[in-house]
Amino acid sequence: WMTMTGTLSSKPARTGTWTLLVIGGSHMRELALFLCQLLDENFRRTSDESVAVAPKMSCNGMWGEVDLSMQYFFAHPIAAKSWRPNTTVTGPLAVIMDAAGINILHSLPNEHWMYLRAWTEHSTDLKAALEDLRKRDVPCVFVTTPAVCEEKLPANKQWAAKYCKQRSDVLRDACKREFGERVNAFHLDHPCFDGCLSAQGAERLATRERSVALSFENVHVVDSQVFTANQCWATADEDGMHYPPLVPIVAAHALTYLHTFIDAYTTAD
Repeated sequence: WMTMTGTLSSKPARTGTWTLLVIGGSHMRELALFLCQLLDENFRRTSDESVAVAPKMSCNGMWGEVDLSMQYFFAHPIAAKSWRPNTTVTGPLAVIMDAAGINILHSLPNEHWMYLRAWTEHSTDLKAALEDLRKRDVPCVFVTTPAVCEEKLPANKQWAAKYCKQRSDVLRDACKREFGERVNAFHLDHPCFDGCLSAQGAERLATRERSVALSFENVHVVDSQVFTANQCWATADEDGMHYPPLVPIVAAHALTYLHTFIDAYTTAD
């Protein structure tokens, strides 16, 4: 693994054009928006509030001597093999991604769980996504699922997290109804209580992600779970899952690794 050095102001040594794909859920959208505002003056002048929920985003700008073309896509790991830039890439490519982990946790009994399969196969899907990048020799920064601040969640989600922590029969019964025959009764508690949108659920998902990502030599892990744990001040009321003041920290770590990789790429040339 390469040592992390430098800051956002560190300038990569290689000249030329790089394509940076930022792929994942709502947290990667936050990161992409921050990077576009940092890199692209025209983006800063012309973007409006709609970019905060956009499924795609793109911008261009100079990062040191590198002409960086950045593209964001909202995607889960299962879609990995269709991840391709929307323009022809003539130069080197790098990826910053997460596994949209927050988006696949449940808030039973208050909401249906649309992502049981995605949660169950989360490690398998993530491994396939990273393997696809490894085969293409693409450097990747992987960002783990952040912490959940339960006290800042919307009220209905706070109750769901409380049922989860208490291993409540109310939640267990809701899981039985929700899963039906898709989950064997003997294995019900694992998705029911470990798949909650809660501090514990997010932490366990991040642990699964970490164990997969660290097995790839082309992947550097930025541990958002560590940065955001016990940082409730940084997330808004009725949210509890996003930490806007901490996005620059994640960006700094990601760009520092890419800086290091670009230096190594130059040396290899």
